Amino acid sequence: MINKINVYGIVRDNFRTFVHESDGTRSDWDIALFIVAPAIASALLLLLKGVFGQATGGILITAYSIFAALLFNLLLLVYDIVKKSSNDMTSVKARFLKQVYSNISYSVFVSIFLIAILLAYFVSLTSPRLIIITYSLAFLVYALTANFLLTMLMILRRVHILLAKEFDSESSPT
Repeated sequence: MINKINVYGIVRDNFRTFVHESDGTRSDWDIALFIVAPAIASALLLLLKGVFGQATGGILITAYSIFAALLFNLLLLVYDIVKKSSNDMTSVKARFLKQVYSNISYSVFVSIFLIAILLAYFVSLTSPRLIIITYSLAFLVYALTANFLLTMLMILRRVHILLAKEFDSESSPT
């Protein structure tokens, strides 16, 4: 039963995209950018700004709900592209589409997870005894928001490259 909601494969596949395109080895810079930098930025935000209020949390829930829905649609579009071009797809294009698919799936997961964390955050705000939990949840929201934004930029770049190559191949004389 737990396998139906197990997201380990989604997270694993996303982190497998943190490789050097030239040789396929793991990129420590990507790990630093997507994991370490958001954690440091979150700690700084927590120290300088502290926790955020319910109004900000409500806006974030709305934003992540919209992103989750839009990203689900983008997943379907990637599936459609793969299905339509499976016969004439190069290995580079297939690898790139798999990476985009993994990154979008991860972004949907992060959106849903952030909504759950924000709901727990609202509960923790109701009691001063839960201050450590409130700060921990705020840290997670800050870190995952930074990670989400960076992942969205990575998706944008990869989709841009994919489409640019498609446009270039269509405009070149055959």
